[in-house]
Amino acid sequence: MNLNFSVKKTTFSPPNRNSIGLRIFRVAWSLFIEKIVNCKDVLLGFIDESFVCACEGQKYGRAFRGLSPVVQAPLSKKKVSVIALVLPCFGVLYDFINGSVNDECYLNFLQRAVIFIRKYICNKDCEIVLIEDNCKIHQSKMMEKKISDLKIGLLPTVQYSPSLNGPVEGYFGIVKENSYINSDNKSDASILYSIKHIWKLISDDNFDVETSENLYIEWIQRLQICKHGEPIYSGHLPIDEDLKVNLDIRTDIPVDRLI
Repeated sequence: MNLNFSVKKTTFSPPNRNSIGLRIFRVAWSLFIEKIVNCKDVLLGFIDESFVCACEGQKYGRAFRGLSPVVQAPLSKKKVSVIALVLPCFGVLYDFINGSVNDECYLNFLQRAVIFIRKYICNKDCEIVLIEDNCKIHQSKMMEKKISDLKIGLLPTVQYSPSLNGPVEGYFGIVKENSYINSDNKSDASILYSIKHIWKLISDDNFDVETSENLYIEWIQRLQICKHGEPIYSGHLPIDEDLKVNLDIRTDIPVDRLI
């Protein structure tokens, strides 16, 4: 097999994603989020959805060093979707959706996640705040109508700023970067089983509490960049050793039981 590579100048974020307007918006967003981060009795989470697709025939993809490839495939090749909720200093909750994620799937996952969190992580006196992106399903009429019943806060990031949801984006990157499935001569049911099985193995082996803490620290560092109105780019940041991050506040939350 011959592999041919071409090298182009990296363009992580086009100018319109770092416009003056967006950078000002990120300053305000970061200052607002920082107040929440420093509050006691707040459980902070990062939620997003992704999907796994299978390509047939000639494959084209693009990738940057250290990042998993982004395969240019039509949505018709989608095999399964994944919703994930990263809770820094605790770990991750995730679930598989056969097909695309709609507002009903998203709400159902949130409801089950909140029940689990209230039972095993914190009690009703703890405020749950989840950061999400600006996907349309997050803002549907159904979501707006039902979300108050969950008694949680859902805060969207600034548009064109996926790195502001960094912990969960990092989780997806870790799993996808370490997974590979050969779908040749396999049925859809077999491919689906393999995807879910391998996803669980990689998630269990490569994403632990320490990893969630490191992604959270990187996210805090990115907030500092945004606070100063500087542009942000894709990819991981080298951790500033002088940055002091209070991880204890993430786990110092009210509970009803000790397990």
